[in-house]
Order: sequence, then structure tokens, then C-alpha cells
Amino acid sequence: MAFDPVARALVGALKQNLSSTVSGSDGDSYVGSNDGAAGSMWTSVAGFINYLRGNSGSGVLGFLPAGTGAVARTVQAKLAENVSVKDFGAKGDGSTDDTAAIQAAITAVGAAGGGRLLVPPGTYKISAQITAAANVNLYANYSARNTPATMQAASGFTGRMIYVPQAAASFSVSGISFLSTVTADSSIYIDASSVGVSYCGFNFSGRAGVELSANSIACEVAHCTGTNLVYQRSALTAAVGGLHVLGTDHYITDNEFNCWSGNNTVVSSGAYACSIYIGGANHFLVGNIGEFGETGVWVDANKSRFTGNRADRCMGHGWVIPGASNCFTACQAVQCGTGATNSYDGWQISGVLNRFVGCMVPYLGQSTLRYGWNDKVDSYTQKNEMVGCSCDEAYGTSAYHNNFDGGGFLFGTGFYTQTSGSVIDVSGKTNIVLYYTTAQTVTQMTGGVNGQTVRLMAVNGNVTVHNNQFKTLTGADIVLQQFAVYEFTWWNYGWMQHA
Repeated sequence: MAFDPVARALVGALKQNLSSTVSGSDGDSYVGSNDGAAGSMWTSVAGFINYLRGNSGSGVLGFLPAGTGAVARTVQAKLAENVSVKDFGAKGDGSTDDTAAIQAAITAVGAAGGGRLLVPPGTYKISAQITAAANVNLYANYSARNTPATMQAASGFTGRMIYVPQAAASFSVSGISFLSTVTADSSIYIDASSVGVSYCGFNFSGRAGVELSANSIACEVAHCTGTNLVYQRSALTAAVGGLHVLGTDHYITDNEFNCWSGNNTVVSSGAYACSIYIGGANHFLVGNIGEFGETGVWVDANKSRFTGNRADRCMGHGWVIPGASNCFTACQAVQCGTGATNSYDGWQISGVLNRFVGCMVPYLGQSTLRYGWNDKVDSYTQKNEMVGCSCDEAYGTSAYHNNFDGGGFLFGTGFYTQTSGSVIDVSGKTNIVLYYTTAQTVTQMTGGVNGQTVRLMAVNGNVTVHNNQFKTLTGADIVLQQFAVYEFTWWNYGWMQHA
């Protein structure tokens, strides 16, 4: 019989070491009883070679790493550390349908108790939903991102690419790109707990790149990007996000999701196509960006914490917040309201008992908002509070707005100087120094909100405050004494002077 070079080398070694018992040529010799070339026993050289080349061969070959303390194992045990979807027949050539192979691989690893499952670089065609299994980490080598592992939906695909059922807790996906279709459902739909999605990219979807259901608990989405999502927006009747989060106790960190970057108008009836949608409760969100949406970030969630997140270049609102009892720190609405002048808000808040600290609408000069901050709540007891928040972007109506019993704005205490004029713009201001060189009467202050307190100080003692919009303690015009500080609070009917 004929042998390949590896077999010949092995036979040569056997001949050299067992010269007293091995005879014949070309390896067709035996030690002990000859069980034939196709034998599965080890009694002939031919059978021995065939055994090693068969399915069980790696189970008897030894492997010992270099180094003190290393423990010998079989080659089979070593190779089992790196199971690949290609071990189950996936091709990754962009044309072969790899759905069944990837599903078989996930099912097998899950049945073995879980483990890592490699998706090597390539394009894997997906024609049907793949169902996850518990404790499986489906991953691609992030270092190979220049030749990525991509799961690409077949033409006309309308479903979900990966479905994570409740029984698939602790499933995770990392380093894989998902290329879906504009008619498809969410690329990854999570209905389980303790699921992780990281370093993944999502391009095209009729709905979300990643969607966490109301059943999901304590999941993490981190370092992911999404573009051209929520494509089916015209018929929306409720908010949907490119990253769509329900459930409880999730960690959402350092992601950037956007809708269709080529769209420059609001299509849905309520600016419902969101870059990021957050519902449920008790989440932590840090460093996320919602970009190119009809709304940047929509928050229906309660009791969640938002730090350093940004709504960016959105056609409609920057932030829409119907949720309650959330805390926002150092978040921004940047260049929003580009779809129509004086129609959308940087921050639109209808939920109650929210707290905002150091949040901004920074100036870029690329849009004109209706309101920078629009607090729509009207309640004696359930007010929102805005501390050190600012609006520097152009606006059509006013920078800040609240209702009669709306939430309070506590602006920064830096000093602003005005050198002339009968009208003072107090938008976002607390302390104003009137450095008038000639005597003048101030008739009104504009841009204030209910509950805002303004302090006026006249450097030269030549400014008169007119008792009309100003409600002075004397009921008459007053002359501001030099370097004296006068406090006024806006309370719907006018600027009330403090005693």
C-alpha cells in the first residue's frame, strides 16, 4: 500500500526503533498479528497509521507544553480549547449558506456545557434565525478586524439573525460584524439574563442592531457600533431604537448607534426613529452616542443612571425623556433639530423627578432649536431639577422653558456683564453686573424660567428698574444703589423682588 510523507516518516522511525521485529518494505509490515491495512487495532504498522489518521487519533497522541510544571494532555484535549464553526462545516465564503453549520456548532458547544466558539475571518451567509445556547461565547478575533468575521443576511431576509431565548443565559457575542437587510428584524434579540454583546458592528436593519426584551436582566452591551438602523420608520407608532433596551439592570457602555445617516428629515409621526431607546429600569449608561436619529436618545426608563452620553446630529429632538426618577450627569445634545427650524428641542422632558447635573446643549451653529431645554412637567410635588445645565446653541423660542409649577433650574454663579440696554437677557444666568456709563431704565428681563433667581448689581448707581414686569417691594420704580445686590425671582407673573 502507498503512504503519504508523514506516514513514511513515522514508519521509518518505527523501523529504526523496532528493527528486530519489523521486516518487509514500505511500511506494510507488522508487529505481532497483522490485522490488515484497514484495521483499528495497533497490532500492525498499517493499522496504527490508519488509527492515528482517523477520528480518534488525536485522543491518543500526547501534548506537553514547554515549561516547568506543564501537564501532559492529549492533542484532542488541546484542540478542543478552540472549537470553530468551520469544524461543523461553515465555509465563510460569502455564498455558501452557513446557517445550519453555525447552528449545529452553537448547539454542540451548548450541549457540552458551554465554551468558546470561534468564527474565523470570512463572510458567513445567514438565511434563517440562529438560536443561541447557554454559556456559549461566539467570538471572532478582534485583532483580525481588518479581515473581519461577518454574518451577512441573505437577500430578502426579514427575521432576526440571532435569537437568545430565556434558556440561553450567559450567552455572549464578541468581535463579529452583522450585515442585515433594510426589511429585517433586530440583528440580535435578547430574551435572557446575563448576556453580553461587545465589540460588534451592525449595519442595516429594519429595526435594531441589538434589542433587549422586557424579560432580559443584567445584560451588557459595550463597545459596539451600529449604522443604517430602524430603516422601517414611516409606519412607527412608538419609539424604536437602533439600540433598543428593555428589561432591568443592564450595563450599556461606550456604544455608538445611528439610524440612516443619509436622511435629513423626520419621517415618523412622533420622531419615533431613535438612535438609542432605553426602557425598563435600573440601568447604567456611560459614554454612549445616539447619532443621526429622528430622536437621539429616548428614555422611557425609570431609576437609571446616565453619565457622559450624547445625542448627536439628530433631525428631531436630542433627548426625549418620558421616564421618571433618572439621573443625568454631563450629558449633551449636540447639533440636533436639523430637520426643521424652531420645531424640536435639545432636551424634552415630560417625566417627573429626574435630576440633571452639568448637562449641555453646546454651540455648533448648525441648527436652530425650538427650546434648548423644555421641561413639560407641571406639578407641585414631582418636579425635575436642573443644576448647572446650559444651552449655547441657537434657539427659535427660548433657551429654557418650564411650566407654572415646573421644575427648577439652578444656573451657574459666574458674573455676566451688560453695558447698556433696557432689556436684559437672563437665559442661563444668575449674577449680572450692570456696567452702564449713562443713566438708563431697565424695563424687562427676558429668557427666564419659573423659579429662576437673578441678582443685579449696578456698578455706577445710575440704573433704574421699572416697576412693571419687575415687581418691586415698594411698588414703584427703584434706583439701584451702587454695588448693592438686588435679587429677583421669576414666578409666572413677573420678577418678584426679594426682601
